[in-house]
Parts: sequence; C-alpha cells; structure tokens
Amino acid sequence: MESVIEISHLTKYYRSGIRGVLVRALSDVSFCVGRGEVFGLLGPNGAGKSTAIKILLGLLRQNSGQCLVFGEKISAKTKSKIGYLPEAPNFYKFLTAKELVVFYARISGMGAKAAGIAAEKALELAGLGDCLNRPLSTFSKGMLQRAGLAQAVVHNPALVVLDEPNSGLD
Repeated sequence: MESVIEISHLTKYYRSGIRGVLVRALSDVSFCVGRGEVFGLLGPNGAGKSTAIKILLGLLRQNSGQCLVFGEKISAKTKSKIGYLPEAPNFYKFLTAKELVVFYARISGMGAKAAGIAAEKALELAGLGDCLNRPLSTFSKGMLQRAGLAQAVVHNPALVVLDEPNSGLD
C-alpha cells in the first residue's frame, strides 16, 4: 500500500523554564499511514500528539528523525494537498462563515468563483448551510468547530489532518 505519511524516528525537545531545561516531547516515534486509511493518534495530554502533527505539517522542526508526506519532505507543493484543522482554531469573528471558508479556499489556490461554490458546499457538508452569511461572532463553539472542518476540506485536499476534531462539537 502506498504511504501518504511516513514518520520515522521522530524526536523533539523543547527548552522550558528560566534555565532552559530540555523537555522531551517526542522520542523515536515511527508510523506510516497508507492511502485511504483513517489514522488516529491517541494518548494522554502532553504525550506529543499535536507536536507530531505540527512537525508533519512543517509548523515545527524536529530535533531528529524524518517526516515524509506523499513521499517527500514538506514543501509548498505538499502543503497545498493538505487540509488542516488545528486543535484550537482562532478565526476572525467579524467574518461570515462563507467569507472565512472562501478565504481559505483562495489561499489554497482556488479562483474567486470556484472558491465561492466550494465554500458553500463545504459549509453544507459541515452542517452550516443555513449559516453562510452569519458572522462567526454569533457562532457557538461547536459551530466554530464545524466552520473549521469546512475550511479544512474546502479545497478537496488529498490528506486531511484534524487535531482534536471533536472538541466542542454539538
């Protein structure tokens, strides 16, 4: 089976406190995710799940080990094929749901007209089809999480990475 994600011997340290003591966040983590698979990282708070995701997406650098997405190191090309919902998305509350999702569609490379159509479809898929023009400031936490799901899938990515996707869902 073709691997979409290959993580091998991933290790990450952070410096903590005034003295800069090294704290190990990840130690020799290895796993593969094949095309079409649904994969979950499970563990207690502080186990390094979000850290591994951020390294995979190129948002953090590892101390050692290797991460490959679609067989290559993370790059602008590979990032364009990924949809990502962070653990705690922080959206501009003055935007409407559609404006938010159109924004993410546009930065994913979609044209204006295609982005508008895709945004409406993604919001419908997320259960927010009747809230397209409502400001995010009026949304519950669960509705904001659904808007986050819509922005993660609006550009029809080959890989969707969700960090704590059920947090706050109604």
